[in-house]
Amino acid sequence: MVKLIITGHGRFSDGMLDGINFIMGIQKDIIKVEFNNIDLEIYSNKIEDIIKNSKEGTLIFTDIIGGTPFRISTILGMKYDNVYVVTGTNISMIIESIIKREVMPLKELVEQITNVGKNAVQVFDKKSITEKSRNINNLN
Repeated sequence: MVKLIITGHGRFSDGMLDGINFIMGIQKDIIKVEFNNIDLEIYSNKIEDIIKNSKEGTLIFTDIIGGTPFRISTILGMKYDNVYVVTGTNISMIIESIIKREVMPLKELVEQITNVGKNAVQVFDKKSITEKSRNINNLN
């Protein structure tokens, strides 16, 4: 099974994992690695240890492009095959990866969750809220 790492600044990973556990229950092979004033070598080693112990690949979810969690994850990702780093993470992307990671090859999974993440970003304003709400309600 593809391992999922959630990392980011402050308690980002803790909040994301808490939301996932609330929605889906406790999941296997999802590891949070918080970046809170931690020594960069210790932080990097934590992520690398997870990557080394993943036989089927690793997906690393980070909060923002260019930040320390993203930079360290991409540096580590370049050292190993079957490691993908996804930035700009939202909870929809992680949920989709949980659902599909056992039935979809890793590269296809990354493409799928990227699309899901983009589609999860919506703007609701006074003019569109009625129409979008109607469309969402019709899904049920």
